Formats: sequence, C-alpha cells, structure tokens
Amino acid sequence: MPTATPINPRKKFPWTVEFEGLEPALVQQVTIPGLSVEVAEHGSSNILVKTGGMVKVGDIELKKLMFMDKNENWAYDWFKKVSDPENGTMGVPSEYKRNGYIIFHDTDLETILEKWQVIGCFPKQIEKDELDRKSSDDIIEKVVLSCDRVIRSS
Repeated sequence: MPTATPINPRKKFPWTVEFEGLEPALVQQVTIPGLSVEVAEHGSSNILVKTGGMVKVGDIELKKLMFMDKNENWAYDWFKKVSDPENGTMGVPSEYKRNGYIIFHDTDLETILEKWQVIGCFPKQIEKDELDRKSSDDIIEKVVLSCDRVIRSS
C-alpha cells in the first residue's frame, strides 16, 4: 500500500505577505497596486505643455488569506489601529502604517519569482469567508490595503 504524500498548503497559497510586526500570511490571489501619473498642463501662449504631476498608487487586494500562526486576528487587530468602531476612535498614521513585502513563489515553494516592497500600508476593508460548519479552514476572504508606494524588488 503506497504511503500518502502530505499535502503542502503552499501549493495552494503561492503568495506570502510579510508586514512589520505581524506574522506572515499565505495568500491565494494578490492584486499588485497599479501606478498612474496625473498630467499637469500649463503654458503661457496658445500651446499647452504637458508634464508629469502627482503619482497615484492603487490598492493592494489580498484574497484567501491563511495565517501561518493560526492568528486570524492579524487583519482585524491591524484594522482596529486605523479606526476602532467600538470606541469611535481614529488612529495616528505613524502608529498604523506598516511597510512590508509581497512575495510570489515558484512551484518548488523556495524560489522567489517576484517580490514587491510596499510602503505605508494599512487595511481599509476586510471580508470574511462564509461560515461553513463542514469546513475547518481559518481563512479571511479578502483584505484591501491602502498603500503609499510600491517598489518591485526582483
């Protein structure tokens, strides 16, 4: 009788997200934020000159998060530092903004294919998966993070 090969959850969760002061999380799907530049138009005659203006950074979307330390409160605790609806308090950006990395692994689960550094992030939305008594998965469906900057590292 052949022995069963243990299932490696990393094959289902090829992304890792790591933020300062938080345990890493495994993620099935990630949306890397888009970048755009506003166009500033100016001139003193009948010809407009266009130059680059403010840079806008989109949001990070993390879908299907599984926490490596089984601490599902990872995102909720961070969210409460931004805004605590129970107490009606707002946090101070220097206390809740975090820097981190989004890492995409190859199928060998060791090789890093892509890596992004994300700066000035904080959670702005959390969605929980449907509760199912037949499943013991400890997964948050989606976390949307606001981000100040994104830098591709590799």
